[in-house]
Amino acid sequence: MSIAVDLDTYMKRFTPGGTQTRSKSGLFPAPVAIRSARGSRVIDDEGREYVDWISGLCAITLGYRHAEVDEAVTRQIRDHGVTFPLATRAEAVVAERLCEALKWPEQVRWVKTGSEATAAAILVARAATGRRKIVSVGYHGWHPEHLPGPDLIALPFNARSAAEAITGETAAVILELLRDGSAPQEWLGGIVQRARDLGALVIMDEIVTGFRWAIGGATEFLHLDPPDLACFGKGMANGYPLGALVGPTKLMRHAVNVSSTFGGEGIGLAACKATLDIYEREKVIERLWKTGTALSRALGEAGIRHVGYPVHPKLLGPPDASPRAAAQGVLLIASGLNPTAAHTPEDIAETAKALA
Repeated sequence: MSIAVDLDTYMKRFTPGGTQTRSKSGLFPAPVAIRSARGSRVIDDEGREYVDWISGLCAITLGYRHAEVDEAVTRQIRDHGVTFPLATRAEAVVAERLCEALKWPEQVRWVKTGSEATAAAILVARAATGRRKIVSVGYHGWHPEHLPGPDLIALPFNARSAAEAITGETAAVILELLRDGSAPQEWLGGIVQRARDLGALVIMDEIVTGFRWAIGGATEFLHLDPPDLACFGKGMANGYPLGALVGPTKLMRHAVNVSSTFGGEGIGLAACKATLDIYEREKVIERLWKTGTALSRALGEAGIRHVGYPVHPKLLGPPDASPRAAAQGVLLIASGLNPTAAHTPEDIAETAKALA
């Protein structure tokens, strides 16, 4: 890179929007790019350090570069490799661990992203029911399967018309709950009951909520009956690329057509197994709630309006809060802050000071 070209210009020259993920584009005047991360902190390309509440867009729950997770990945690469000509035992071993942690599914289809998992769920629902139409409540990804059209009705969270949108031609309703607030029980119950009555499947999108509100996401947190299918990603491998579609064998047999070269690669599975080990041994969820509650309190005392749950508060204003905090060494994102097990009381104190 020529020293005459600034980093922002350089990145936008070779990358649409300057970043490979739309959610990371144009958030702050600085930093333009992150050089490294550890625990709850990140360092930008100019060497500036920040307390980070974005947490890899919610993919980090244990903290950046968690030693146990990274060591598991290093062992996998050193002792076994990454991608293989046939299936590996790890594909089933880690799938069994995930099923045990969630307590209700019987099989797992590994993918690499949350959007891929929700697209796979729609494919399975259509194959299982012989129907095409989908009712989609909330955001579930960028794939064509998620775009509004003749076969998909897109509705916002808490839309009153969600239940009525389900008909005898509906293959499934896919829901993302709790991201911005509570789902009224009668609203959710009405959707589920109508789906059951008309033979449509219920798909729960736990990409954000899983491994954060609870290991099982909204389903576990709200004490709901298991859905027909559920999708996981983000925190399940503490930042390593992995997603999963889970469900009963009678439905998951249709997932054989969800086929990816890297669906069973070793790095994501090693990271997921280590993450599951840590969640089983330590009170990770409890720490996320405790830290998030303290963060929410600090935001309120600083006059920062926000909604949602402590484990993922969403900022409402003022609009200059994020850039103002970034200038003081704290990264906030309006669409949702993400406490991790690595955040400390000192991080919260620095955040409060930056917003004062």
